[in-house]
Amino acid sequence: MVAADAAEVPAGTALSVRQQVAVGTRFSKVGDAVSAVLLSPVLEQDHTILPAGSELEGTVSMVRRMGLGFKHQSASLSLCFHTIRLPGGRDLPIAPRMKRVETAREWVDPGLRTHGIGPVTDVS
Repeated sequence: MVAADAAEVPAGTALSVRQQVAVGTRFSKVGDAVSAVLLSPVLEQDHTILPAGSELEGTVSMVRRMGLGFKHQSASLSLCFHTIRLPGGRDLPIAPRMKRVETAREWVDPGLRTHGIGPVTDVS
Protein backbone atom coordinates (compact mmCIF):
# COMPACT_ATOMS: atom_id res chain seq x y z
CA MET A 1 0.00 0.00 0.00
CA VAL A 2 1.27 3.46 -0.90
CA ALA A 3 0.02 6.39 1.13
CA ALA A 4 1.62 9.10 -0.95
CA ASP A 5 0.72 12.62 -0.07
CA ALA A 6 3.03 15.53 -0.85
CA ALA A 7 2.56 16.73 2.75
CA GLU A 8 3.91 13.38 4.01
CA VAL A 9 7.31 13.66 2.34
CA PRO A 10 9.62 15.14 4.99
CA ALA A 11 11.41 18.35 4.02
CA GLY A 12 14.97 17.68 2.98
CA THR A 13 14.23 14.19 1.67
CA ALA A 14 16.62 13.36 -1.16
CA LEU A 15 15.03 12.02 -4.33
CA SER A 16 17.26 10.08 -6.68
CA VAL A 17 15.92 10.56 -10.20
CA ARG A 18 17.00 9.95 -13.77
CA GLN A 19 16.10 12.50 -16.39
CA GLN A 20 14.02 11.05 -19.22
CA VAL A 21 14.14 13.97 -21.64
CA ALA A 22 17.32 15.48 -23.02
CA VAL A 23 17.83 19.13 -22.11
CA GLY A 24 20.58 21.48 -23.12
CA THR A 25 21.28 25.16 -23.46
CA ARG A 26 21.76 24.82 -27.21
CA PHE A 27 18.29 23.45 -27.95
CA SER A 28 16.02 23.79 -24.88
CA LYS A 29 13.67 26.75 -24.45
CA VAL A 30 11.94 28.12 -21.36
CA GLY A 31 8.66 26.25 -21.01
CA ASP A 32 9.83 23.00 -22.64
CA ALA A 33 8.48 19.93 -20.84
CA VAL A 34 10.93 17.79 -18.83
CA SER A 35 10.43 14.51 -17.03
CA ALA A 36 12.34 12.23 -14.71
CA VAL A 37 11.74 8.88 -13.03
CA LEU A 38 12.25 8.14 -9.32
CA LEU A 39 15.01 5.52 -9.05
CA SER A 40 14.46 4.42 -5.45
CA PRO A 41 11.41 4.53 -3.20
CA VAL A 42 10.96 7.15 -0.51
CA LEU A 43 10.33 5.37 2.79
CA GLU A 44 9.34 6.60 6.22
CA GLN A 45 9.30 4.07 9.07
CA ASP A 46 9.29 1.16 6.57
CA HIS A 47 6.26 2.69 4.86
CA THR A 48 6.51 3.59 1.14
CA ILE A 49 5.56 7.21 0.62
CA LEU A 50 6.69 7.43 -3.02
CA PRO A 51 7.41 4.21 -4.94
CA ALA A 52 10.32 3.80 -7.37
CA GLY A 53 9.12 4.36 -10.90
CA SER A 54 7.05 7.43 -10.02
CA GLU A 55 7.45 10.08 -12.72
CA LEU A 56 8.28 13.72 -12.10
CA GLU A 57 7.00 16.29 -14.58
CA GLY A 58 8.11 19.86 -14.99
CA THR A 59 9.43 22.51 -17.33
CA VAL A 60 12.64 24.28 -18.26
CA SER A 61 12.46 27.53 -16.27
CA MET A 62 15.68 29.30 -17.36
CA VAL A 63 18.22 28.93 -20.18
CA ARG A 64 21.42 30.93 -20.50
CA ARG A 65 23.59 30.05 -23.45
CA MET A 66 27.34 30.47 -23.39
CA GLY A 67 28.29 34.02 -24.23
CA LEU A 68 31.15 35.50 -26.16
CA GLY A 69 33.61 36.99 -23.75
CA PHE A 70 33.82 37.01 -19.98
CA LYS A 71 30.19 37.64 -18.95
CA HIS A 72 28.78 34.15 -19.62
CA GLN A 73 31.75 31.82 -19.81
CA SER A 74 29.61 28.79 -19.02
CA ALA A 75 26.08 27.94 -20.01
CA SER A 76 23.39 27.31 -17.37
CA LEU A 77 19.78 26.21 -17.11
CA SER A 78 17.16 25.56 -14.46
CA LEU A 79 14.46 22.90 -14.32
CA CYS A 80 11.30 23.23 -12.28
CA PHE A 81 9.49 20.00 -11.42
CA HIS A 82 5.91 20.49 -10.21
CA THR A 83 4.14 17.12 -10.31
CA ILE A 84 4.91 13.53 -9.41
CA ARG A 85 2.78 10.81 -11.00
CA LEU A 86 2.52 7.57 -9.02
CA PRO A 87 2.53 4.22 -10.87
CA GLY A 88 -1.26 3.98 -10.40
CA GLY A 89 -1.77 7.28 -12.24
CA ARG A 90 -2.40 9.61 -9.27
CA ASP A 91 -0.75 13.04 -9.63
CA LEU A 92 0.62 14.91 -6.61
CA PRO A 93 2.01 18.45 -6.48
CA ILE A 94 5.68 18.73 -5.47
CA ALA A 95 8.25 21.50 -5.14
CA PRO A 96 11.68 19.82 -5.21
CA ARG A 97 15.00 21.63 -5.54
CA MET A 98 17.89 20.23 -7.52
CA LYS A 99 20.96 20.04 -5.32
CA ARG A 100 23.38 17.92 -7.33
CA VAL A 101 23.96 16.44 -10.78
CA GLU A 102 25.70 13.07 -11.02
CA THR A 103 28.18 13.94 -13.72
CA ALA A 104 31.64 15.42 -13.85
CA ARG A 105 30.55 18.06 -16.37
CA GLU A 106 27.84 20.01 -14.55
CA TRP A 107 27.34 21.55 -11.11
CA VAL A 108 24.44 23.21 -9.26
CA ASP A 109 24.94 26.67 -7.73
CA PRO A 110 23.25 28.02 -4.55
CA GLY A 111 20.57 29.59 -6.79
CA LEU A 112 19.73 26.03 -8.00
CA ARG A 113 20.92 26.67 -11.56
CA THR A 114 22.81 23.89 -13.30
CA HIS A 115 26.03 25.07 -14.96
CA GLY A 116 28.16 23.42 -17.60
CA ILE A 117 31.92 23.42 -17.74
CA GLY A 118 33.62 26.57 -18.97
CA PRO A 119 35.37 26.80 -22.31
CA VAL A 120 39.00 25.90 -22.59
CA THR A 121 40.84 28.86 -24.02
CA ASP A 122 44.40 29.75 -24.68
CA VAL A 123 44.95 33.49 -24.70
CA SER A 124 48.49 33.25 -26.10
